[in-house]
Order: sequence, then structure tokens, then C-alpha cells
Amino acid sequence: MADHRNGSTQAANGKASAAGSAYAIDLNTFQTRLKTFYKHWDESRTDLWGSSDAIAVACPPPSEDLRYLKSTALFLWLLGFEFPETIMVFTKAQIHILCSQKKASILESVKKSAKESVGVEIVLHVKPKN
Repeated sequence: MADHRNGSTQAANGKASAAGSAYAIDLNTFQTRLKTFYKHWDESRTDLWGSSDAIAVACPPPSEDLRYLKSTALFLWLLGFEFPETIMVFTKAQIHILCSQKKASILESVKKSAKESVGVEIVLHVKPKN
């Protein structure tokens, strides 16, 4: 089984890589889990999500700080990799992702899947170096 911590290895599924990189996101798993996430948000919006219109999830640089394990877990569950120094903001119509150019090139592959599975547009925002 591949070790996905810090996005350090190729996915074990053998799928074609995004943008010629060594990383591949399993699009079928991504679609299924994104549907599950949005369904849960819709069904439990008032009870568990505080009637929120948006959900922001930030992953800091790699560290041993236990406060960020839930953020890291969501990225791993949804995408199959950690995406350190990345922020995702989920809304009903869009998912905004702030990340590096390298991560943006990997995430390009999920745009169509997100639109097909839950009807949201993925908007990538590339942050400058440093």
C-alpha cells in the first residue's frame, strides 16, 4: 500500500498521472467521496454544520501538531494525498482551492469530476512562492 503522507508517493491505483506528475488522484473515489461530503452537509446543515454557507479547511505545512489532523484527514480521504499549505473552501456552487502551482496542476484533473458528481466548479488560486 502506498504511503500518501505529504503526497510523497504515487497513488497505488495505477491511474494515469495528472499533468505529467508522479501523482494521480483516483477520480472515481474522489467523486464518490465528494458526493458523500455534500450529501452530509445538505442533510445535516443545521444540526452539525451550524447552517453554514461555506466550509473552509486549511492544511498547514507538515508538522507534528495534533490540531491539524482533521484537516489532513479530510484531504487524504477526499483526494488520496496530503496537500500541505493548501486551503479549500467549499460552497454550494464552487470549491476554491489556494495552493502552489505544482498542486494546482495535480488538482486540474478533478475539475470535471467535481462538476459531474455534485455540480460544483473548482476554482484554483495559485499562491506565489514565499
